[in-house]
Amino acid sequence: MYSSINTRHKAVIVMVIVACLMMCSQSLSAQRTSNRQSMVSISAVSSLLRPQEVGAEISYGQYLLEGYWTASAKGAMHTLVTSSDIRMRFLDMTFSGGYMHRLVCTRSRSISLYAGGDAFLGFETYDPMNELPSNIDTGLPSGSFLYGIAPQVVAEFFLTGKLALVAGCSSPVNFSSPITMVRPNLILGLRMNI
Repeated sequence: MYSSINTRHKAVIVMVIVACLMMCSQSLSAQRTSNRQSMVSISAVSSLLRPQEVGAEISYGQYLLEGYWTASAKGAMHTLVTSSDIRMRFLDMTFSGGYMHRLVCTRSRSISLYAGGDAFLGFETYDPMNELPSNIDTGLPSGSFLYGIAPQVVAEFFLTGKLALVAGCSSPVNFSSPITMVRPNLILGLRMNI
């Protein structure tokens, strides 16, 4: 009699353990991002107003519990039509740092939507290749110091366990540029978790 109770007791314990494991396994899934996990991103940046104006951005960052921080370097070539109807190119180069807060995500964080922004510093140089005829005077210096903020919305779609497609938009507000204050951009790139 003692052995049949012992066997039933063992069977109940095994069934409880199996039931617990089955319930837990449904709620567990591989998290694509984790606290203090580093990442590197490379992106193409295109002007929303002039899609032919394309630049590039490279960034390093780290995920936090509710978002991530980044440090980035960005460069882009732009065009401006002068009063003489001649196109002038200008180049901006910026360094930025910012924070993006996770708004929504899937349980595995394979798809996430972030909102936040950057603060940036940089330099803008006008007619860097000396293409304007010498008789054209733009009234601009050779370059200007840039500073400002860039609100952003970014979506992250993991293609594999460590590689994600990043797409979004930003709207840098240049407080010091003599050419234009707001330059809305589209962003498309790849992010690798390391």
